[in-house]
Amino acid sequence: MILNFTKQWLRNPGKLVDQLKRLFREHVEVTLTEVTYENGDVITREDELNDAIYIIVEGTVQLSKTDEYDREIKIDYLSPGALVGLVSFCTGDVALTTARASSEVKLIKFDDETFNQVTGEYPEISGLFLQLVVANMLDRYKHITDVHLQLEELNTRIEKERNHLQKALRQLEQTQQQLVHREKMATLGQLVAGVAHELNNPASSLLRANDNLLSTLHSLIETGTTIPRQLAISLFEEGTKASFHDTDSQRLQLKEVAKLFPAMPRAMQRRLAYIPADFIAELKALLPKSETDQQTWIRKAIEFYEAGWFLHISKTSTGRISEIVKSLKNFSRQDRSDFRTAELLEGLNDTLLLLNNRLKKVELSLDLNDLPYVNCIPGEINQVWTNIIVNACEAMEGGSGKLHISSGVKDEYVWISFSDNGPGIPDKYKQRIFDADYTTKTKGGDYGLGIGLAITRDIVMKHGGNIVVEDSELGGARFTIYLPTTSSKKDKPNP
Repeated sequence: MILNFTKQWLRNPGKLVDQLKRLFREHVEVTLTEVTYENGDVITREDELNDAIYIIVEGTVQLSKTDEYDREIKIDYLSPGALVGLVSFCTGDVALTTARASSEVKLIKFDDETFNQVTGEYPEISGLFLQLVVANMLDRYKHITDVHLQLEELNTRIEKERNHLQKALRQLEQTQQQLVHREKMATLGQLVAGVAHELNNPASSLLRANDNLLSTLHSLIETGTTIPRQLAISLFEEGTKASFHDTDSQRLQLKEVAKLFPAMPRAMQRRLAYIPADFIAELKALLPKSETDQQTWIRKAIEFYEAGWFLHISKTSTGRISEIVKSLKNFSRQDRSDFRTAELLEGLNDTLLLLNNRLKKVELSLDLNDLPYVNCIPGEINQVWTNIIVNACEAMEGGSGKLHISSGVKDEYVWISFSDNGPGIPDKYKQRIFDADYTTKTKGGDYGLGIGLAITRDIVMKHGGNIVVEDSELGGARFTIYLPTTSSKKDKPNP
């Protein structure tokens, strides 16, 4: 009987409500209480006690529940014939959901007293109520089953989408790594070209100095004429400390030598002019009387001095080569991905040394204040300095112009600023220049490194810092990099 009733209720719940009302009119000496709620009115409220049970006659009622973020989540809609407040009324507990009229709603209301009287004194009504409850519960069960099926289908779709996103993310990470590697190789190519040029100069000087030293030593060994031992040693030691003279000083020295030794060949006068004046005076006082012996003595003195000079050039050249190699080793610690405490200005100086060939036409000025140590990946930070400096050089017409680098501390951040007198960056491009797919080189501009600035921004952000681009006081652009002095992530600074 209950099953048949339930089927009827599911097919036409309104008809059964009419049957209930008819039974009340014919057999029950209790007047039904009918209430009306306007759209939006609350019938029962979540977490509050409920002292009545309602049967929907007309309209619909929305059930909702509040989540942990205080958002009201819609759960279900009840139609005519459905019971409202059933669980809380029967158990005496607070309502699990909020029932709210979603249109004008008419309901039959049974308070506790009426419900007990009707179900206790009228078996027909009690039986009808029982069947109505069972029908409602079966309908709710059917709804829950449908929701579970929909949830399972949704979870399956989400899982597929998650797998798809994970695959896309892996592909994106691989692409990003390839782009970063490509950019690093391009930067490395520029550095290698510059370093090769920088190494060529001291290497050539070293080779020439060695050749000249071999020739000089050969001459010193072969010739028999000697000069005083102490004078020879002094000339050699002075040669090892020799410094270059400007053109005007050298010209004046040559005139003095020509006055002291007018008969000496011009080529020898030029070589003698490199020796300090006090040694020339001492040499003149010790010269033998024979003019031939005098020239032999002077040539020997020049050779001792030049031997020391050539050794000095060799030492200076090898020192320069060692300095370049050391800076390149420090700069190229790209494989070390661990954070460690580092001095930013050391890395900046290494970068400037390696980029010296790019900066030869640039008027470089430095205003570098001491900075506290920073927790960073030095190789990646060196990449930042390289990208910014090369970008500034390319921005300036013909690779020549002015570049000013300064540093300081602001709050919990250190900053290093790069200002140039290039064409500057229009306001509409100041944010787009950090996009990986954007470069002004392909849009009529004459500056930009492709993804170089995008990599620069990513590195700075990875270190908890910020990069700001603005107009420079020199007329071009100014890039300022902020990095935290501690590992704590604070709000990123503004210019």
